[in-house]
Amino acid sequence: MRKFKVNGMRLGQRSTINAQQLYNMRVPTQIKALGESSVRNFLNGKDASHIRSHANGGNGNAENIIFEHYKSNRARGSTNMNQSEFSRIQASNHFEFLRSPEFYKKVG
Repeated sequence: MRKFKVNGMRLGQRSTINAQQLYNMRVPTQIKALGESSVRNFLNGKDASHIRSHANGGNGNAENIIFEHYKSNRARGSTNMNQSEFSRIQASNHFEFLRSPEFYKKVG
């Protein structure tokens, strides 16, 4: 839960309730169903990216965060995420369970 409390925050941390909202909203259901190791693998190499950047007034609430590969997030810098980027990231995250060894253990 610590990662959900601190990732994407400039100072301090999210409340437990907001961290739970971030987990519920931004970790795909298929990943959560595969267990804790799949959630850790999903988060590995990802930043909690701001949809509306911190520099442009964006906050660290779950509604303004999506997990994205750290290189893409950092390359965007202080620019707000556009709808195309958001949709691409969301789709990529949604289908990431297909890369999880736990998925193939369950269906195999």
